[in-house]
Amino acid sequence: MITETGAGLPDANCYVTLAEADAYFADRHRTAWAAASDGAREGALIRATDYIDSNYRFGDSATAAQALALPLIAQTTIPAALKKAVIELAFIALAEDLVAPAPASITETEKKLGSMSTKVVYSTPDTPRDRFEVITAILARIARPRSSSVSEIRLLP
Repeated sequence: MITETGAGLPDANCYVTLAEADAYFADRHRTAWAAASDGAREGALIRATDYIDSNYRFGDSATAAQALALPLIAQTTIPAALKKAVIELAFIALAEDLVAPAPASITETEKKLGSMSTKVVYSTPDTPRDRFEVITAILARIARPRSSSVSEIRLLP
């Protein structure tokens, strides 16, 4: 795991160190985090970073060569809200797939004409919604969701 320091690293894959995440959960007595292996916790932090970078807009990145969305232009640190969001989402990532497809709605229609009948089954995705509303709330002051199904949040300096 290579943690972004605010320098715009070309090979960074996470915004938070394992030690930062471990301290965060220890402070909150969430022992399920510590029960997972180092590799599982690091993987969860990387997946959480990937999810956030793919699903939220932060502004203009500092350099074209940096691997992650942050740091932004004229920024040399990673915001505390982003670190908290990654850590909280990593906890979820230990137990579930962050990019699972949306559940589908099943609709059946049946038509009869005399002794003949036709049955059609339709499957359509449910209305999109923010699966991780708490993450969106944590990021509200620094990012906005990419999805149009979530209300827009403005980037603040």
